Amino acid sequence: MRYGRRNEEWVYERLMVLYANGGHCVYCDSASETADHVIPWSRNGWDGTENLVPACEACNRSKSDRTPAEFVMARSHPRRWPSPGTPSGLVSLVSVYEEADKECRRVLARIGDVLGEIADENRQRWFRDNFIGYGTLRSRGRVMDLIRALSNARVEQGRQAGWPSYLERKPRYRVVRDQPGKLIEPILEEE
Repeated sequence: MRYGRRNEEWVYERLMVLYANGGHCVYCDSASETADHVIPWSRNGWDGTENLVPACEACNRSKSDRTPAEFVMARSHPRRWPSPGTPSGLVSLVSVYEEADKECRRVLARIGDVLGEIADENRQRWFRDNFIGYGTLRSRGRVMDLIRALSNARVEQGRQAGWPSYLERKPRYRVVRDQPGKLIEPILEEE
C-alpha cells in the first residue's frame, strides 16, 4: 500500500468517488464537488479509492487534516454547547456528548456504506470500461467539472441498469463451418 499523494489520477477513479452516495457529500448531504480522504493523507492515509469519499468543498476544507470523528465532534460542539451562565449544569454536558456521539456514529456508518459502494466490483468495472479512455488528470478543477457534466447522463443510465459489465453488453459470436461464405454468426441470448 502506498501512502501520500499520487502525481496522477485516473479520471474514472475520481468519477467513481464523486458519483458515490448519489453524488452527495457524506458529511452534509449537499452536492459533492471533491473527494475527501477519510484518513487524511497527512496522517499516512492512502490516496486511493479505498480511502476517498465524496464531499462538498466546504466540508472538505473544514475537515482539513482531521479524522471524520474529530471533524464531527468539532462541528457538533460549538452549535450545541450551552452558553455561559446557563443553569443546565452537568446534565447538558452529558446531552451534548450524547448528541455529538449519535451524529458521529451516523456519519461513520454513512462513510462505511459509501466506501462499500465505491468498492463494488461491478461498479468499478463499469466506470473503468466507460471512462478509461479519458486518461489521467494531473490537475483537478475545471477539467474534472467539464468531464463530470458530460458524464451525468451516462452514469445515471449505468446506475439504473445496475452497473452492467461491458462484456455482458458485447454480443457473442461463434465460428460457422457449415455455411459457405459465412464465417461467424451472433449467438442468440436463448442459447
